[in-house]
Amino acid sequence: MLIRRLRTLDPAARRLLFEAAVELARANVRTRWLPFAEAIAQSNRRAGVAGLQTPEACAWGVRAVASRVPFRARCLQQALALQRMLHRRGQPARLHYGLAMEAELEAHAWVSLHGTILIGAEEAGRFQEVASWP
Repeated sequence: MLIRRLRTLDPAARRLLFEAAVELARANVRTRWLPFAEAIAQSNRRAGVAGLQTPEACAWGVRAVASRVPFRARCLQQALALQRMLHRRGQPARLHYGLAMEAELEAHAWVSLHGTILIGAEEAGRFQEVASWP
């Protein structure tokens, strides 16, 4: 069924989903094996122009793939993947990291571009921002 759906997409959308899958996998490795600061720094590196997709399309790709990868793609991994994809396209995306204290300490990451939250908006309001990059 997933393969059938993929075939209905145009080639640019399929490439975008593939790029999102690769970036989510990279973010998963970075957040598991690198110190937090280094994982963040690597998502802020610019790495050439990848395509002409809109920031909203990139966010759609990350969300679509995040629910289908074999690991649990948490908000930080999704934010790192999206930020890297947007930076690759020359977009000044900003990764935000926030904390909330309810029953226990919780953390959340989201990405904004020109003041609009592209990924993580549904939860961002509950969290007090403690840092953002770059």
